Amino acid sequence: MDMIPVVIGIVGHRDIPEDDEEKITIAIEKKLRDIMQECPSSPIYLLTALAEGADRLAVRAAERIKNSASSGLTNRAPFGSAQLKIGAILPLPVLEYQKDFSSATSLQEFEDMLERSDWHYEPNIKSISVAKSGFRDECYRANGLFIARHSQLIIACWDGVHKGMVGGTSDMVHFALNGLDQAKPRSSNITDFPDTRPVTHIFTWRTMTEEECPKDMDPGDVDELFPSYQWATAGVSSEPNKDEKERWRDIRARFDEFNRAVLHESSKSADPFKKERSYLFGQKSVGKETIEAIPLEKLDGKSHVSAGIYGAAEALSMKAQHRRARSINAILIMSGIALLTEQFYSGPFHVWGWLMLSITAGTLAVAVYWWIRWKRLEPRYLDYRSLAEASRVQFFWHLAGIKDCVADHYLRGQRDDIEWIRQAMLVQQLPLLRTSKTLDQQKAISLCKSHWIDDQKNYFGGSANKAALNRRKFGVWSKRALLMLSLAIFVAIVTLISDVIVTSYFSEFDRAGLFYLIWLYGAFFAVSALFRVYLEIKVFAENANRYQHMKLYFEYSEHLISEQEANGLESCKPLFIEVGKQALAENSDWLLFHRQRPVYVPI
Repeated sequence: MDMIPVVIGIVGHRDIPEDDEEKITIAIEKKLRDIMQECPSSPIYLLTALAEGADRLAVRAAERIKNSASSGLTNRAPFGSAQLKIGAILPLPVLEYQKDFSSATSLQEFEDMLERSDWHYEPNIKSISVAKSGFRDECYRANGLFIARHSQLIIACWDGVHKGMVGGTSDMVHFALNGLDQAKPRSSNITDFPDTRPVTHIFTWRTMTEEECPKDMDPGDVDELFPSYQWATAGVSSEPNKDEKERWRDIRARFDEFNRAVLHESSKSADPFKKERSYLFGQKSVGKETIEAIPLEKLDGKSHVSAGIYGAAEALSMKAQHRRARSINAILIMSGIALLTEQFYSGPFHVWGWLMLSITAGTLAVAVYWWIRWKRLEPRYLDYRSLAEASRVQFFWHLAGIKDCVADHYLRGQRDDIEWIRQAMLVQQLPLLRTSKTLDQQKAISLCKSHWIDDQKNYFGGSANKAALNRRKFGVWSKRALLMLSLAIFVAIVTLISDVIVTSYFSEFDRAGLFYLIWLYGAFFAVSALFRVYLEIKVFAENANRYQHMKLYFEYSEHLISEQEANGLESCKPLFIEVGKQALAENSDWLLFHRQRPVYVPI
């Protein structure tokens, strides 16, 4: 899978009155349609536990959409009814879960829905564990948290009463709005922002309705709930005018933008990202040595998802990078022409043609700049590059049998428009496919070393050498630019003195030569400024230092892993985790660093 699905989780009561079921189903169906219309280029996943009540009403609503020929989405979504998929995430093994259903009819409905689901997952829990007191409730809570954590929106069919029952609907709503990580110890910094989700509250009565239920709501009424941060009146986004509702809409919009680009490339080729995926796991030649490919048939669904998203993100990032580079060169060339021709007009050649050329070149430079902004080349290049690197780490963690999710270690301190990358990484944890085949542990170590550690060592080594060469080459030009600036200042002083002397003592002297000096001063100053702008955007020196550091880091990590390789995969896993964290930290620094140096018009 090359695309990033928008995931919707369903939680809710089991004992919904039969008379209200149709109202609840219609409300769920409308919300699903709204998201499908909001994200027409994206696959939509509905996660459900298939419990009685709300879970199954959500499945009915989804199946209505999937089976409806007149859904109203066929003109907008390129998938048709295939846009929406149902994933069953069960809290217990199937045989154990079936004991919780109240009748043979309910059990049959469960089995039918499980059969019709696009994929399902059941945990591997021993029966002796299920027998423990309170264990079933903990399983339901863990399942609800899993669904909520991997969703970008939660639909809660709820009566609005906070009962605090472990694994209950109010329990899930509470954690979604206040922080899913409150339910278990944090795996990251304790001061990171809480991991919250928006909740679409669909009101429902229960067969045993509490008196404290809201009296101003009817079954099927919808209320959108968003986290309210008590410590900050303006929210925690780095974009002060963006509230939680807009923030989550923006995350879904970034998903859809990425998927739209994937669909565009797929329309031109049957497999447009094959080359990039092959770079990740394909056969390689290093000198005279041939490194075998990673056997795809032995990888689980998570690995295939990570590889697919990596290939798409890498290809789209490279495309945006090339277009951005050409645009930067065009802006600098047009800016240079605008500045120099304006100096011609102000200096020795006071002809309107030079002024028109200057205005035209300046206008073209500004037009190219706004084209970059319109096409979002800057954020697409940076964000997709970061998504590719994060997906690379996640892929090799999957390969090594590491259960950690990259989202727990990446951009946790960000609450702005790049949080969508973290949400995209959570999708790669969905158990879409299981395989009975597994990699030999020693083989897994070998493949992680050759296709990840050694590959990145060589990449950063080559990039460090290239960046160092560019630093030296453009360092010379930087010195020349400084020399030009010094010459410009010298010419300005000579021009000023000459003008004073000519004006004071040689009034009959032809002052045309002074205009040439004025033009020369402006030309030197403009060229110097353009060189400085180019070096500021390219940051050769900073990249050379960063790449050299990472090359040495991967080289040392390869040495440590080789020492532990004989002890088996479990001994190597902590090293692979730390290497991944370091790669994510470096990429995060790279992303934030370059976001602070956007393209601009230097005139």
